[in-house]
Amino acid sequence: MPEKNEAITIIGEAIKDCGSSCLIYRKKRQRFDVESHQQIFYLIQGSVNVYRKSDDVLTNTVTGPAILGLLQMKMKEKTHYFRCDTDCEMWSLSIHDTNAIFNEKDLWGYAFDLLTHSIYQWYRRSNMIEQKDVYSIVVQHLKYIWEMSTESRTQTSIYSFILRRSHISRSSIHKAICILKEEGVVKVNRGKLLELSIK
Repeated sequence: MPEKNEAITIIGEAIKDCGSSCLIYRKKRQRFDVESHQQIFYLIQGSVNVYRKSDDVLTNTVTGPAILGLLQMKMKEKTHYFRCDTDCEMWSLSIHDTNAIFNEKDLWGYAFDLLTHSIYQWYRRSNMIEQKDVYSIVVQHLKYIWEMSTESRTQTSIYSFILRRSHISRSSIHKAICILKEEGVVKVNRGKLLELSIK
């Protein structure tokens, strides 16, 4: 998505070049959020998981370069928090200063591009969960995993991936996977997805 990548670069560089921004290093599993820090983050390196505050369900994983916090910068109630999936390097800038540079440098159009992409990701996530049965939920998650890069897919446990993003039990996921294997539409080895032939 060229618009997304261009927007990340332009907004990220504006955050980085702002005199009041700060370079931060966060360790794997370290938690942070927009509410406590009142900041927007330009993730340069690393991977961050996004969790829903109400039930601690993992809703998204973001890999740098990325901008974190745009969806919540104008909201009084902060709905999500972040946890580093790896060691991370990021620039931070206060929401107040972010507003100022967005106005000064006319960056709201780029912010809109990123927000549009984020909303689409939330839609995809909702569609993965809001299915009629466990089988269908598992299928939607497998489709998502299959779209990952080969490197990411070969490192992703389908069980952990689905468990962290839903309230489905491991045994229910296993039953659905067994049915899909019997149907000949998936190949799995040690919990990793090798083949998927579902449209």
